[in-house]
Amino acid sequence: MASSLSYITILVTIFFYRFAQSDARTSLNVLSFGAKPNGVVDSTNAFSDAWESACRVEDSVMIYVPKGRYLIGRELRFEGESCKSREITLRIDGTLIGPQDYRLLGQKQNWFSFVRVHSVTLLGGSFDAKGSTLWSCKANGQNCPEGATTLRFMDSYNVKIKGALSLNSQLFHIAINRCNNFEARTSLNVLTFGAKPNGVVDSTKAFSDAWDSACRVEDSAMIYVPKGRYLIGRELRFEGESCKSREITLRIDGTLIGPQDYRLLGKEQNWFNFVGVHNVTVLGGSFDAKGSTLWSCKANGQNCPEGATTLRFMDSYNVKIKGVLSLNSQLFHIAINRCNNVKIEDIRIIAPDDSPNTDGIHIQKSTDIEVRNASIKTGDDCISIGPGTKNLMVDGITCGPGHGISIGSLAKDLEEEGVVNVTVKKAVFVRTDNGLRIKSWPRHSKGFVERVRFLGARMVNVSYPILIDQNYCPGDSYCPTEESEIKINDVIYSGIMGTSATKVAIKMDCSERLPCTQIRMHAINLTYNGGEAKTSCINASGKQLGLVIPNGCL
Repeated sequence: MASSLSYITILVTIFFYRFAQSDARTSLNVLSFGAKPNGVVDSTNAFSDAWESACRVEDSVMIYVPKGRYLIGRELRFEGESCKSREITLRIDGTLIGPQDYRLLGQKQNWFSFVRVHSVTLLGGSFDAKGSTLWSCKANGQNCPEGATTLRFMDSYNVKIKGALSLNSQLFHIAINRCNNFEARTSLNVLTFGAKPNGVVDSTKAFSDAWDSACRVEDSAMIYVPKGRYLIGRELRFEGESCKSREITLRIDGTLIGPQDYRLLGKEQNWFNFVGVHNVTVLGGSFDAKGSTLWSCKANGQNCPEGATTLRFMDSYNVKIKGVLSLNSQLFHIAINRCNNVKIEDIRIIAPDDSPNTDGIHIQKSTDIEVRNASIKTGDDCISIGPGTKNLMVDGITCGPGHGISIGSLAKDLEEEGVVNVTVKKAVFVRTDNGLRIKSWPRHSKGFVERVRFLGARMVNVSYPILIDQNYCPGDSYCPTEESEIKINDVIYSGIMGTSATKVAIKMDCSERLPCTQIRMHAINLTYNGGEAKTSCINASGKQLGLVIPNGCL
């Protein structure tokens, strides 16, 4: 038995092979068959007659339902076995409503029943079965009928259902039985689960309940967040281990805001926490964690919590994050940890340049990651690449303010995985502390860096456009005194142009124990407004090819 929800939007798309196209289409308006858009006169016969007429058309035909409210007071059965038409589109701009007396539909199995149809498109429309009176009957333990499914398809093929809204079904909203080759998407509106778009009432539980419902859908599901401001006052954890759904899209048209009291999130590690999910897309939306009050606490040296990462994905695969805006995260904005096949596209990240530890995107222990077309303004690394990152593509990033794009910091632990096969191309850095940086602590570690490509970057007044720092120790206090054992090998810098804010535009401070090797530079032109730009290289070897300004490092 499906849960009876007061409001549920159903978007089901069923695709089939060789869907026919036609240049000729007959259009039949249900008003011509006697349908009344007043919600009072029963239009069941008119709809039935329109279907029968459509079935007699030997080419493509459209049944059109104009705006208005149409009473469909009993089961409406669309038979396709004797249909001659090549395809039928039922386009609904109006609302189809059930009868006030729940027994008229309740004693039937279905309200709209499509049997043995083919090449049929159901496009748009609202279906309001008025199921609440039947639910009340059942709640009171009376002698009630079972109820009717709103839309049922049986023994059918070549069907597309798109843009339909199903309200208050007596029983199932949509049932697909003995139909082949279809892809279904169920759309769940968070308002249905009690979310409030006023920015005052905490909607955390509503979002959690919507996720749980989406996980029970065995095909594709979409969780929809309409426009508005939604307070998410504590950690929201999305577990994927028990999910039955083939894929879930979280489509956000609104703004998700954190609580005014920074401690409510600050004591958590994450705000939106996706764990063990697969085939998940986060599409659009703004995430405003209101991190400024926590930063003020830290700036004043008070006893403050560490803070929460805004979006974290852990032990997940086949993930897409697209069109997201992240504002004022308490800690990292996006963190990817132990994940495979993640695509981050068309995102914006904004935090002040003095916001502490607000890395834009942090990636570690993950494989096959893409970050494309991102604008990142923050107080720490725009993108930080941690141990265990393999096969990372960063393409089309604008960074600044911030600390640039960094591999590291590495050598925090002895047992660290390496960073392998990283490409950064078409990046723009505007007044950042660093541009392209590799950094490791001066201590023992089994980690390494190899096969890194920095291709096509523009620097605008960047303090250190090209930097390898294997004596990394921010604050220069309690620094390790060992030599870094992170081996850096096979790094290419090509097409790096622009201006340096400091005289040393290229700096490579590599480990004496394990020097940097196979460093190659090509088409480098970095200038310094205060005079001639310089290079500084320690324990680094490689080649310069073509024009390299400033010269003399390798």
